[in-house]
Amino acid sequence: MTRNNILYTLLIATALFLSNQSFASEWEKTKMNQDIAEGAEKEIFQRIYIGLNGGFNLSLFDTENAATPEWQPNSVFNIIPSLDATYLFTQNIGVGVGFRIGQYSSDYTITGLNTQLEREFVDIDQDTYFPIYENANLVENTTYTSLDIPLFVRYQNTINSGKLSYFANLGIVMSSFMSTDFNLSGTMTRKGYYPDYNVVLNDYPEYNFADLSYSSSSSMELGVPKMMVSGYLSAGVMYSVTNDILVKFGISGTYGFTKVEPVIEDIFTDFHSSLILGSSSITSVGFEIGVVYRLFSK
Repeated sequence: MTRNNILYTLLIATALFLSNQSFASEWEKTKMNQDIAEGAEKEIFQRIYIGLNGGFNLSLFDTENAATPEWQPNSVFNIIPSLDATYLFTQNIGVGVGFRIGQYSSDYTITGLNTQLEREFVDIDQDTYFPIYENANLVENTTYTSLDIPLFVRYQNTINSGKLSYFANLGIVMSSFMSTDFNLSGTMTRKGYYPDYNVVLNDYPEYNFADLSYSSSSSMELGVPKMMVSGYLSAGVMYSVTNDILVKFGISGTYGFTKVEPVIEDIFTDFHSSLILGSSSITSVGFEIGVVYRLFSK
């Protein structure tokens, strides 16, 4: 083999080797870029938390109707199921949104109430009168059921080698009401004052002036109030059972920025305008437990 042939052979071999190395290098770069992209995408999903929760909440009503000593509040707890999703865009800070079925219940014991309404009513003879309640001993319950959408900012930090983390949420809850149920039980005496005749009528059942009793088994549906907007605050801890499943325990509370007022239909006669809660600001406090799933954890 001549020198030229050997040289040509070496040149061709070198060219093939360099070409192969270039292809291998490009393939490695492409593979590395794909791995980086997949890693970044996986990292994004590792910051998403999906939670299924159950809350146990107490509602507190601030209303003028229940501001007198005759009205004494009772504690009523509601179970509130919820689902939420949180995305951490840094190691500690994130945002979240939720969906839950809210219930807000009032319960008052009314003892020895004696009052005359300021609103005039018309009887079956088209005469005007003012209703009078005497010796009213009643239990009032109003329950609002709503679809709640919490929107919040989260701070979260991990301790104990990643097994334990704590969090705090701050935001608002938008409540769209689906129903309002009113229930009254107990007894009272109902009379009527007729200003045109300056007389009080009693014991006329045909005018509904009599000793009346109400049963807890009968519930009345009121009109649905407007949307309520509340401030929202919660905090708690999460413990990693596995790499992607955590259990959560926390406390939460809402404070109504807007007031809620039930819509009272004309068919509900006069006592409803006095015994149904009027415009109310609702505060809700309680605790919740839940299971959290961390997407695409390592």
